[in-house]
Amino acid sequence: MGTSDMASIIDFTSYMTERTRDFTGREWVFQAIQAWLADSHGPRFFLLTGDPGSGKSSIAARLAQFSQGSICSPDGSHLLAPNFLSALHFCSARDRRWINPTVFAVSLALQLSARYQPFAKALAEKREDRRISIEVTQSATNMTGGQMVGVAIDKLVLNAPSAEEAFTRVVREPLEVMLGQEPDQQVIIMVDALDEALTYSGDMSIVSLLAQVEYLPPGARFILTSRQVEQIELAFRKATRFFLSSERFKAQNQEDIDHFVEGQLRRNEQLAPKVNTLPPEKVENLRAEVTKKATGNFLYVRFLLNAIAGGQRPLTPLEGLPEGLDELYFDSLERVVKLGKHRWHGEYAPLMSVLSVVQESVTQTQLAALTGQSESDIWEYLGDLQQFLEQVMVSAKEGEKRYRLYHQSVVDFLNQQWLAVDRNLFYCSMKEWHRKVANRCEQGDIMRIWEDERHDLVEQSRREYARKYYITHLHLAQAWQRLFEVLDAVPYGKAKLRNDPSTRSYALDLDLGRQATIWEGWTVDEGMALLPRLWQYTLLRCSLTSRADRYPEEAFRLLVLLGRKQEALGLAELLTAPFKQVHVLLHIAEQLREQANQESEWLEILMRAGEVARTIQGSNEQAWALSALGTALARAQQWEQAERVIGTIGNSDVQAGALWELGTVLVSADEFEQLLHVIQLTWRQVETRKEALTLFSPASVFISRKPEVGVHFFDAFTWVDTFLGR
Repeated sequence: MGTSDMASIIDFTSYMTERTRDFTGREWVFQAIQAWLADSHGPRFFLLTGDPGSGKSSIAARLAQFSQGSICSPDGSHLLAPNFLSALHFCSARDRRWINPTVFAVSLALQLSARYQPFAKALAEKREDRRISIEVTQSATNMTGGQMVGVAIDKLVLNAPSAEEAFTRVVREPLEVMLGQEPDQQVIIMVDALDEALTYSGDMSIVSLLAQVEYLPPGARFILTSRQVEQIELAFRKATRFFLSSERFKAQNQEDIDHFVEGQLRRNEQLAPKVNTLPPEKVENLRAEVTKKATGNFLYVRFLLNAIAGGQRPLTPLEGLPEGLDELYFDSLERVVKLGKHRWHGEYAPLMSVLSVVQESVTQTQLAALTGQSESDIWEYLGDLQQFLEQVMVSAKEGEKRYRLYHQSVVDFLNQQWLAVDRNLFYCSMKEWHRKVANRCEQGDIMRIWEDERHDLVEQSRREYARKYYITHLHLAQAWQRLFEVLDAVPYGKAKLRNDPSTRSYALDLDLGRQATIWEGWTVDEGMALLPRLWQYTLLRCSLTSRADRYPEEAFRLLVLLGRKQEALGLAELLTAPFKQVHVLLHIAEQLREQANQESEWLEILMRAGEVARTIQGSNEQAWALSALGTALARAQQWEQAERVIGTIGNSDVQAGALWELGTVLVSADEFEQLLHVIQLTWRQVETRKEALTLFSPASVFISRKPEVGVHFFDAFTWVDTFLGR
């Protein structure tokens, strides 16, 4: 199942800023991309590949900055102008959300709808699908012929059966509509680090989605980056390929590295003071030796110079510098162990191994929970290993930093048993550590994770992490039998649904269970024996969406009253009958309206009810749903919105009842001017005698205030009958 409740586009700003810090050179790469862009009839994909650390993500981040207009593109690359990218996405195996294919689909859809009105309109039409909820803000509505203009998609919430269907509905199909209307339009989408997207544990990856866009109109084009991975190169075999680490680009890479090293030695705030103590000839030797050892790898240079600047390795001597990234990591870890005076396997390895397998950036408290080490030890180890770490977020609320490994190449290094010439003494089995983290999540009784332990922050952080990722770690550890035991246990599933009533989290667990039953390692007999379990998970997975239909409408209001608003809203989104869903949302909004300081929330829910009401197919049901919404808006004193909703009711009898309700509320609020406006507008639009008579009733509320008006109304009826000769 593809699910996402992402309210906005992922903010990659800090990631791009870090990747382009002290950016140097690469004009020759940009010229190649310029040439591909200039050939509008050329291949759909530009595939930039290179060795780990060769600078692919930095180039992608620089392209994003060109498009944002924050950096000017180099001479000869005029097509890399502001706004040349229509959408972008960065993949990172160290943040599961960044490689989630449904999040990817939502992110692209939001970016494209913000950029192109035809795309936004096509996407807005998807709100008729009950599995896809779209919050739409329109600068003008109900224009001549019912045409919608000025559409802005503020929020996109998906509940699609799969990531593939989500991508098809919110990216591919709107693109086809837009490019069908504007065939000369070029839409350029950039996706970085596709190789990291392959680590996603679901049955569909971002790579799989992009490999299926071959039959889109030719205006849809993609800039992709990746390591050299056979699966990716086969998927995009028709692409224009550019191998950054090719021998034919050796001179250009060396020149860029040399300029980067020179700049760091002169301008780095921590490094320059140390370099300035050396005689000029030694500075030149340092520059030449680092450039030579790097062999065209920017990450090697950055890691090495950061270590020198941070005091983790001396400025001289230079003769023993390791060659290549793996050797540099090995040498650096040896220094950490020696200087820190701690054992690798007993002290540093648990921290590094946990960081290599966790599914999100983690705090110091979470690291203590998942390693079993004390917080004070974790604090010391984080200091010793800082050159391998990246701080990705500071939470003002929690007061804690979050950590992840510096680069995916560090994870790869730790997972290698052998290096070029010898055993890797720092090898950590990822499969083994997924199992260990799963065991830490479980700690003998997995059901305890659903209980809060607010007096022990370490224990609470363990439980919160386990609620989200316990099944994921079992799956990645290939601990199939334990995974089946947990998913087959009814209490676990019930608890997960209580924790996340939207069912999204549990649905992901069931998807992992389904994948486990079709693991390629099973024999034919084993696969046949697992078919009933596959059916069990599939049937439950497909039944979750109808679960909320059994709740009576008043139960949702009661949930809000009990302080379980999110549970009520999550269940409301699962209702399969739009008419009932409208009334349930109105119940929730009404309850929130009665509570203090909830105005923005209940208004948002009323707008959501309006979106659902407009998807109802039956005209009578839709009319009654809109009537209920109009009445709710009137009671909330949202006069203009109530009038607008009631004006869209197609059944005159129902519309008259809604107008009567609106008139009654307006009179009680002493809003006679507003009521006069509503009646004037309504009567001006009627076309049949039946409609006119039906819609007379709202005006009767004036009679109680001005009895003489009733006499004049009688005279008006008499005049018309006399004119018609009755």
